[in-house]
Amino acid sequence: MANIKFIQINNTLYSLKEFSKAYSLSYSTVRKYYRLGFRGNALLNKTKSVTQSGLQVSEKHFDSKFAASKYLQIPKSTFYRKLKNGTLDIELNA
Repeated sequence: MANIKFIQINNTLYSLKEFSKAYSLSYSTVRKYYRLGFRGNALLNKTKSVTQSGLQVSEKHFDSKFAASKYLQIPKSTFYRKLKNGTLDIELNA
């Protein structure tokens, strides 16, 4: 049976998966910082600061790279790698 981890934000209990979806955060980033001991609002603040740096693609602004990858329907890991390497074939304004 799965060992589901839960966190509480503003009196609402979330599984890590639900939490990442509710706040549009990368699930792997949420899991990483949960394993490092971040809980509750500390986990929310840390993952937001890491994930959400703001990104503008052409004329559309995104709060996070994750949101941009979802909108453009590019797998998250591919999007991050191409963004880092400078091989993403879209007009970016960081």
